[in-house]
Formats: sequence, structure tokens, C-alpha cells
Amino acid sequence: MTFYRVHLDRGRNAFWAMEDESEELYETARVLLDPETGSFTDEVSEGLEYVGSALLVMDRVSAGSPMVGHGLAAVLACEAIPRLMAGCRSIACSPGIIDLSSRRLTDKADSRRSSRAES
Repeated sequence: MTFYRVHLDRGRNAFWAMEDESEELYETARVLLDPETGSFTDEVSEGLEYVGSALLVMDRVSAGSPMVGHGLAAVLACEAIPRLMAGCRSIACSPGIIDLSSRRLTDKADSRRSSRAES
């Protein structure tokens, strides 16, 4: 699991700090933060209660081969968020497959094709 706690009140512009860190974090910043201030945009801020000043970003959650397909990554993420969210005004993630070129995905697709061909 990879989570980032982004402090919006610690001097450095959080928007540009996220852009420097990774493309994925930059995409999240573009949706939620004002590039000039590094704080939540007015539109985003209006929809949030003021309970903290940080942003928690769930960047990656994955499970090893024996656990794939059992929903364990989602369960682990749900367990981690309450432990990490103290002081955070918002929690963000962008769901998707981490690695589309993964051999595991290719093997599963090949397995499905050969099962259909045998039927």
C-alpha cells in the first residue's frame, strides 16, 4: 500500500509538490487543488467539512499473487484509511489497474480464451 499525506498548510504549494512527486498525484492535484494557492479549490472546499488541513491520497494498493482475485486489497485499504485519516479534510484515490502489462493479467486472459475454445 502506498498512501500520501499532503499537508496543505505547511509552506510549500501542495499542488506543485504533488506534480513533482508523480503523474498520478499531479492528476489528483489538478482535480482538487488550486495551483496558485495549493489549497482545495473553492468548489471542492464547499463540499467538505472543515475537520483538518491535510489531504490523504491512496496511491496504490495491491496484493501478491496468492491473494489476487479475493478482494483483499480493497479490505486492506478500508482498514488502513481510518488509521491514517486523522487530521485529513479529504481522502482521494483514482481506482484502476496498476499495471496493464502485468504477466498475471496476460495469463488470465489466455486462460479464459483457451477455456472458451475448449467449450
